Amino acid sequence: MDYHSTSFWHIWLTCYSPTTNTSASQLLLPVRSQKLDLSTVAKGEAIVCNRGQHGYFRLRYDVRNLRKIAALMLKNHSSLSALERAQVILDTAPLEWPLSLPNCRPCTVAVWWRMMNYLKNERNVMPWRKAMMKLDQILGYLKTSPTPVGITSSVRPL
Repeated sequence: MDYHSTSFWHIWLTCYSPTTNTSASQLLLPVRSQKLDLSTVAKGEAIVCNRGQHGYFRLRYDVRNLRKIAALMLKNHSSLSALERAQVILDTAPLEWPLSLPNCRPCTVAVWWRMMNYLKNERNVMPWRKAMMKLDQILGYLKTSPTPVGITSSVRPL
């Protein structure tokens, strides 16, 4: 029996707004994909899920929320823990999700690149290691794909 395709787990998910420090928790049902209404957490503020990184799963943030998270990290990255900053970098990195996904894939890539500018203020090694791992992966992809020279040369100094 193939347990990977037939078995799913219940997941406890905690989401919060670092700016207002309000949170909500919910037990997710064992299905492949779910949408959550997080309007009770914080209207118009950035929402980060998997607080404390207690769950072993990936999150896909919508573009509007990802922009808010990027703005928060650029303005005050210490409002998220180092572990949460590292996980946001991993969860939202280019090439992490299939290119066929909807929700303005090029927009999320652009927001991720903008968010990486916060690293100049980062003093913790964990987010740096995760960012470097993803940047190396992207550079390796660019080296083996037919891309314009300008893209590869702009990524190399990072």
